[in-house]
Amino acid sequence: MNFSLSEEQVMLRNMARQFATHTIEPTTIDNDRSEYFPTEIVTKMARLGFLGAVVPQEYSGSGLDHISYAIIIEEIARASLAVAVSVFCSHAAVADVLVTWGNRQQKQRYLPLMSKGEILGCHTLGELRTGTDEGNINFRAQSNDKQWIVDGTTPFVINGGVSHLTLLFARIENNQGYHGIGAFLVDSNLAGFSSEDILGKTSLRASNIAKVRLQRCQVPRESLLGNIDDGAKIAQYLLDDINFSVAASCVGASQACIDAGIKYAEQRSAFGKSISDFGMVQEMIADMIIGTETARLLIYQVGDLKNKRQPFSQQLSIARYLASLTALKAAKHAIQIHGCSGYEKRSPVERYFRDVSLATLFGGSLLTHKLAAAQSSPGIHSA
Repeated sequence: MNFSLSEEQVMLRNMARQFATHTIEPTTIDNDRSEYFPTEIVTKMARLGFLGAVVPQEYSGSGLDHISYAIIIEEIARASLAVAVSVFCSHAAVADVLVTWGNRQQKQRYLPLMSKGEILGCHTLGELRTGTDEGNINFRAQSNDKQWIVDGTTPFVINGGVSHLTLLFARIENNQGYHGIGAFLVDSNLAGFSSEDILGKTSLRASNIAKVRLQRCQVPRESLLGNIDDGAKIAQYLLDDINFSVAASCVGASQACIDAGIKYAEQRSAFGKSISDFGMVQEMIADMIIGTETARLLIYQVGDLKNKRQPFSQQLSIARYLASLTALKAAKHAIQIHGCSGYEKRSPVERYFRDVSLATLFGGSLLTHKLAAAQSSPGIHSA
């Protein structure tokens, strides 16, 4: 692995950072306060090629490598974790699944529209009662000669109220266990499909999170993704994609905490000098920097392995665990550095603290990934 970014990656990072700083960051406080999902920002991201970052160019994507993808995610999350989660942990994750598992007809139908931001995607992996246990699915699908009849409800879908395409996992009727799960591409305009936005959220208030319900929804047979028993494998692929995006997003959030902490510490004075001169403040900043730099390198390592199509499960678990833990600590340290002012709504660090607390749960809890890192080692087995 080359530890130096290429000239193209540096240019991409600068472009993403400039966009995030000038377009996303000025809107974050108002969007958080009003629980507004900024579709106009997502549209602008599509024009820059961010929505289809890893989608091949033949389907109107950017065809970027996974390290470049991580760079984009980090810079967007640095300005708004809510926007990053909505775009990369939901929409772009579904697009990536389509690239690998979709047939040519499905790719041609959906990927160009998703890359251009003309339609948004979401998925049902992460139901409130099942979490990341893809074998415990609430949706049920029954087949007839012409279509699938799908029923079920899930109360927590990122982009669920604004998406046009839902990657839905359902248990095939009369089948039990993981082999009985199917993955379906469901258009939101189908009869029987409905959604209800969740309001009054504590975290990620600028993300659209909704309850999705299907009642006797008639899904065309060609909407099945992969083979009839591929659902569990597709769910695991999607889960890996989500965790990669969450980890990169956490690095961006941690960097935002570092930036805010240093800026405030240089401006705030106590006992006749800047608090940035105090050893305890420097120690907290050092903890944030060390954790963030380490997590960033681990994400790049996973990206490098993905680029080479080599196994990356253990490295992803390690990166996801450390990036999430670092983000949680960084948000707490940023609050401590700001003192009482860090709890005010006009301070960005209180939003970092709230958003990180929820974002780190997507794709599994910290303990889940810590255990996965151990269980990926020879001689260690899950209970």
